Amino acid sequence: MIYGRRPMTSQKITITAQGRTDSNQNTGISIQNSRIMAASDLKPVLGSFKTFLGWPWKQYSLTVFSKNYMDSLVDPAGWLEWDANFALNLNTLYYGEYRNTGPGSSTSRSVKWRGTRTRLLGLPLRTSSRASRGCQTPVCHSMVDFKF
Repeated sequence: MIYGRRPMTSQKITITAQGRTDSNQNTGISIQNSRIMAASDLKPVLGSFKTFLGWPWKQYSLTVFSKNYMDSLVDPAGWLEWDANFALNLNTLYYGEYRNTGPGSSTSRSVKWRGTRTRLLGLPLRTSSRASRGCQTPVCHSMVDFKF
């Protein structure tokens, strides 16, 4: 379980902030088979705060959410624009969403950055041969496998 906690006034909630600085680093965040919910301190004020899956902290940020239940606290945009320099990171980040469920899981209003994916290599992620080989998310594979 991942719980969004009540932040201080005028703050936002972000679940991840991954910070690769080199495309050759074999790091990233993969969150799968989890539940993303509001903690008891957030529930009474849920409409006062936005919750995002993550933000592009560094140039080659890599984060994938796979097969999670996302409650309504997740903002429809999914991902948070961070600071004035964040636009530099949009062409090199990789943010994936794969077969999530729940009221916060829709990608229809997600940000449309070049590095955000609900599909991989032109195929829907749910039918990707990667998943059939036992790897549940793209984080399992080298970045050279991905087309940016």
